[in-house]
Amino acid sequence: MMAFIIGLTGGIGCGKSTVSDYLRSKNLTVIDADVIAHQITAPNMEAVAQIAATFGATLINADGALDRQQLAAIVFSDEAALAKLNQITHPLIEKEIEQIIDAKFQERLLILDIPLLFETKTYLSKIDQSWLVIANERQQIERIMKRDHLSETQIRARINNQMATTEKMKLADKIIDNSQSIKITYDQVDKLLKEIMF
Repeated sequence: MMAFIIGLTGGIGCGKSTVSDYLRSKNLTVIDADVIAHQITAPNMEAVAQIAATFGATLINADGALDRQQLAAIVFSDEAALAKLNQITHPLIEKEIEQIIDAKFQERLLILDIPLLFETKTYLSKIDQSWLVIANERQQIERIMKRDHLSETQIRARINNQMATTEKMKLADKIIDNSQSIKITYDQVDKLLKEIMF
């Protein structure tokens, strides 16, 4: 039996990680694209050399680690630079995700945690259902300020680099509203899981 695959997504600061962590707490397998992105850009990995060749060796620290803040400052203010970065990282992330899905295909349920699920479209053919986590923009900004200590200008630049929530809502199979209490969010997740795990 092949696993039922959920594509979990949501704009920055909407609470996708909250939902992802809750699903993990239920011993479900969550394949996190952001975690994989960090793994493939660890020191001495293929992607780091490609990033240095594309954006300059100054992005690599003395210990071989990628200067993520400096890279973010470049790509989140320049669409062409972001596209170049994605051309380097996305194929490597996709390859890793494919390998994990192949290894876990016998599980009842798999969750693909993909921030750019609708933007890249790469994974839409691999999933059985898409879940979108939403919150209002003010909540997004406040959460990211608290978590990442970024300015509102920096945060808005990142939000604007993603597809608008209203557009994602038209594409999503299921919507989880994370603008109220954590219990209400969890209740919505439990209801969706019951629909699948019949």
